[in-house]
Amino acid sequence: MPSAPAALPSGGLPRSASNGYASEAAFQADAVRELEARGWTVWQMFLGSTRGGSIWATKGIPDLLAFRAPRTLLWLELKQPGNRPSEAQLERHAELRAAGFRIAVVWTLTDLLSVADEERIACP
Repeated sequence: MPSAPAALPSGGLPRSASNGYASEAAFQADAVRELEARGWTVWQMFLGSTRGGSIWATKGIPDLLAFRAPRTLLWLELKQPGNRPSEAQLERHAELRAAGFRIAVVWTLTDLLSVADEERIACP
């Protein structure tokens, strides 16, 4: 597991920083593996079509939906250093928060797992 900075600056990591991953896809693969190892069920929103067809989804939907019993649900937006959520993503995040759902934007695996642990503790 790649190491992460001790403190996450407000608004994410600068492009000059590293989260230990060459791509968001590699970050997402480790995120799913680590969450599932901790008892979460994880749905990935965009992996491509198994039959080679188009994939349609609401613009800005977060990367991952993680959930576990009892009634604990967490939306996750993964970003590489220097990247921030798009306007469409921020709109979806606001809609989810208004409906009472937790949405977290994370730049490191350490921060993602910290958010998941906080959610697990808050909703036993």
